[in-house]
Amino acid sequence: MALLTHSHRFSAQSGIGELARWVNQGDAARSLAVLQSAQWPEVSLQATLDDEQLLQRRQPYWQAVTASANLADLQQAFAAFMLLAAERRQVDDINRRMEAQCEAAGLKEPGRVWYLKPPGDDQRKRLRAGAVQR
Repeated sequence: MALLTHSHRFSAQSGIGELARWVNQGDAARSLAVLQSAQWPEVSLQATLDDEQLLQRRQPYWQAVTASANLADLQQAFAAFMLLAAERRQVDDINRRMEAQCEAAGLKEPGRVWYLKPPGDDQRKRLRAGAVQR
């Protein structure tokens, strides 16, 4: 087991950074306070989201994908709604529920890995270039 003490993705002064600090220290009251505070609007406590709400919150991303948006816009749309789960099994459950919702909405063919449609050759080249450039 390892304790991650530094995030290269989120600032220590962000809502995620503040939440991580109190979770790592085992302070449930302060963790909850961060989730309920207007000071950090990028994090919030959602006791439950039903399947329809999950799909609706992800809708701007799907719209960007179907519109063949550029990579920066795709990333921004994707990052606008992120879930943080306490256990891996919760993530797997949410992913299965989202996949079923996408199939029901016609965003994904059952049994296929690709959602909507595979990126075209041009988009594949951009994805590869973005993955190599750091």
